[in-house]
Amino acid sequence: MKFDNLEDRMNYFRDLADYKLIPNSYVLAMVDGRGFSSKIKKRFKLPFDDTFIDIMNQVAAYVCKEVQGCKFAFAQSDEISFVITDFDTPESDSFFGYRLCKMQSIIAGLATAKFNQLIWKELVATPCSTEDLVQMMEDQPLYHFDCKCWNVPTHNDAIGWILYRQNDCIRNSKQQAAQTYLPHKALVGKHTDEQIELLKQEKGIDWNTEYDDGKKYGRFIFKEEKTLYTAQNEPYTRSYFTIHNGCPLTIEENREIIKNLIPKRDC
Repeated sequence: MKFDNLEDRMNYFRDLADYKLIPNSYVLAMVDGRGFSSKIKKRFKLPFDDTFIDIMNQVAAYVCKEVQGCKFAFAQSDEISFVITDFDTPESDSFFGYRLCKMQSIIAGLATAKFNQLIWKELVATPCSTEDLVQMMEDQPLYHFDCKCWNVPTHNDAIGWILYRQNDCIRNSKQQAAQTYLPHKALVGKHTDEQIELLKQEKGIDWNTEYDDGKKYGRFIFKEEKTLYTAQNEPYTRSYFTIHNGCPLTIEENREIIKNLIPKRDC
């Protein structure tokens, strides 16, 4: 293959890996904490830490705001799933042309940067000397997210992914609660419902009533309009990504809520 100059040759090889997702379609993206299990156990309370959950919620809302076409996010544990579309209007553009390398690197970078910013915000909330602050900077581990992006063909498939991840969330939530208070040998060979029943019998902790829905079913993040007021007390509306505790999507009525939040493609 002949090239006219070095620039053309180098760009040719670079662009061979510049894959793109299908436009005018549903895109799913998921960020997942890299090596979070050991870091979370050392820093946050088990089974569910309110500070960690709040940080993950804020990360999800921030990424939603920054990613063009993002309609919905589901947060659980150390992962967040996003539903992205580009067919709102005939003039709608896809996020970075749905270039896979751009999407995955930027979304992972957004989540990583925001998470570390919020961790540092929590750290410096307590007054300390400059020397202590420098020591904290040296000792503080950096948190990283990876990201995967892919197409799904239908509206039902987009909903199906959220349902799939919520099923995983419920299983993880039950296991986490049981493993925090019961010895490993007592849980071996038991499925999650048996584990939380044993937790109730042995420790008096009822998973069904002890924890809020966000800890059991994950959190939903989507855009809502809010009414604000000017200095002259005149109302106006703005849309913001807001965080809501999840609800079990195995119930059809609840699933309808999510279906209405994610737009349907005409054809």
